Amino acid sequence: KLYSWQSGCIREATHGCDGTRMAVNGMASAQPPMLAKGMWKELWESRAWRLFPLILLYVIALTFLVPHLPTLLTNDFASRRAGRQLHCEDYVVAEAPTACRDAHSEVVAWSSGASFLSNTVISLFMIPMVGHWSDLYGRRPFMAAPQLASLGSLGVVLLHLRIGLPLYWYYVVQVCMSGFSALAVNLAFLADTLSPVNRPPAFGLVLAVFSAAVILGPTLGSHLGADLAVKAAMVVVLLCSISTLTLLPESLPKEARGRPPTSPHARQPLPAWRAVTILTRSRLFITLTLCMMLMGMTAEGIQDLLVQYLQLKLGFGVQDQAHLFVVLGVGGLLVQGLLLRPLLSLAGDKSVLMLGLTASLVQQLALAVAGTKTQALAAVGLGAIGSVTFPVISSLKANNARRDEQGAVQGALMGARAVASGFGPIVFSLLFAAFTRSDSPLPYFPGAPFLLAAALTLGAAGAALSMPIPWMVTAAKAEEGVAMPDPPGEVIWDREGPEDLEHAMLPVEARPLL
Repeated sequence: KLYSWQSGCIREATHGCDGTRMAVNGMASAQPPMLAKGMWKELWESRAWRLFPLILLYVIALTFLVPHLPTLLTNDFASRRAGRQLHCEDYVVAEAPTACRDAHSEVVAWSSGASFLSNTVISLFMIPMVGHWSDLYGRRPFMAAPQLASLGSLGVVLLHLRIGLPLYWYYVVQVCMSGFSALAVNLAFLADTLSPVNRPPAFGLVLAVFSAAVILGPTLGSHLGADLAVKAAMVVVLLCSISTLTLLPESLPKEARGRPPTSPHARQPLPAWRAVTILTRSRLFITLTLCMMLMGMTAEGIQDLLVQYLQLKLGFGVQDQAHLFVVLGVGGLLVQGLLLRPLLSLAGDKSVLMLGLTASLVQQLALAVAGTKTQALAAVGLGAIGSVTFPVISSLKANNARRDEQGAVQGALMGARAVASGFGPIVFSLLFAAFTRSDSPLPYFPGAPFLLAAALTLGAAGAALSMPIPWMVTAAKAEEGVAMPDPPGEVIWDREGPEDLEHAMLPVEARPLL
């Protein structure tokens, strides 16, 4: 689920405000204008910097298994289909047994089914509840619980290696644990401590840390062996969960815990119809939701079949899979660590969003026709530019969500994405099977799902083009000490006037800057 973690963890971050005034079409500075502190200073003073080493260690631990798990899954399903032990990686692509060829689509089908149940049945109802509970009881418990829950799927892999437990139990456990997602709460924790102008580069920094972990984890895991890799992962994950509860500061103020939020949307867990009212309250939210649903459908669908596709078409093995995620990590680290901030300063949110979507579109088309391992790795590396879209979308969401409705807005947006992410893998799985199975009447073309992904990405780009961009202080201006004037447009709530909070977030449509 590596693609899911990378895209999901940033897309699901919403929230928060500092003590400034907010408008529907962006952030309005207080009078006199307040200048944001530097990102590093805010992270240090709030002790939120501790989140980054925990993310680094946790993702390194989970990616120990990345080079091994796809091969373990393929071999297990192929062996059960053939009735004998098979090691599909020992065969060249053209001479692989039929059981190995069909096992790839079977693995994708199980993975897609698990994603559908997780996203549309469990997560759709649980994530809004978790967001609401984190608003009431604090962030840390809901950050540590998913870490502990991830030990379940690691335990299944260990039992498979020890006693031959069928690996379809891996997907069963994943479905059962899918209601425990730390991604949104982790980023909400970070957004609690940052001013709006510092959120885009901070969210990008999370991706940079993630990318660094992706470089280290698979590389180390490929040299450990599957058995030692899963044991090491379980130990590190356990230590991370303990550290989350003991070393990470609680970002939700004590006076806010256990007290019902003042926002009407955040007073109670959201049923589906109330989530829809949040997502449709302005043109900006409608457009962001559409972008996230299309991107979620694409990302979830592709991540369920990418490695199986590369195994089937190009014969990727353990070392190739390690190289794949090293390319992902290096590309993400360069883009998030070096390019994101200058791009935001020079081009603005909308242009950066379009750049990322265009890079993703080219990546999908290139993967569909890739004929060598080098071409596939180059396409994946180019797609790293697409990761700039997630901090931009996250910052737009964050700067248009009130502090006390953070969980409600976050849950609504995640619920919408969960629906799309649930149906995406099913559609991509059926398409992959239709063009790869030995008993299919259609021509053999395993790259067909990537053409669908390109079409969906094109749709997201069209939605982004029509998106109204809210006014906000840019990170570059804040660092230069330039106080920005109030933007044009109606200010709909004031942090210094709590008596007016009841009427906050009116459905006023955001206006474009130009």
